[in-house]
Amino acid sequence: MRRRRIRHQCAGRDRTRAERWGRARWRWRWSRRGGTGAPQTNRCTSTASAGSRPPPAWSRRSVLRAKRDLLATGLKDAGFEVFRTAGTYFITTDIRPLGETDGFAFCRALPERAGVVAIPNAVFYDHREQGAPFVRFAFCKRTEVLEEAVQRLKTLAG
Repeated sequence: MRRRRIRHQCAGRDRTRAERWGRARWRWRWSRRGGTGAPQTNRCTSTASAGSRPPPAWSRRSVLRAKRDLLATGLKDAGFEVFRTAGTYFITTDIRPLGETDGFAFCRALPERAGVVAIPNAVFYDHREQGAPFVRFAFCKRTEVLEEAVQRLKTLAG
């Protein structure tokens, strides 16, 4: 099995995982013996040796925000009451405008009716009847998948 090498940008040389963790273990042991205190964190940024860097967090945030807005608009057009989210990968909707009241039955029938899957919110409630009319949809999917799901969900309104 080939050893994967990680390039540390500030170190200037490749180190194996064992070399990196060896240093971290030493710092941890030193701090446990009453050394200088908490172990120092590595201020270097690491990337895989292929040279690809993950996109910065602000670009992922804007991509997810666009996907959230796409799905929320589509769900609203399909007749759902949409509750906008700010910190999750899910959009919660109310199914009562569609004439439905049971989220479990709605979610069981939705794959056959529209080819889309939803999660009933009642499983997160202590009193399930309070969460019965709410379902949630995940928007951490590819944009093409979300666009197709929106088109399929619009058939429920008609």
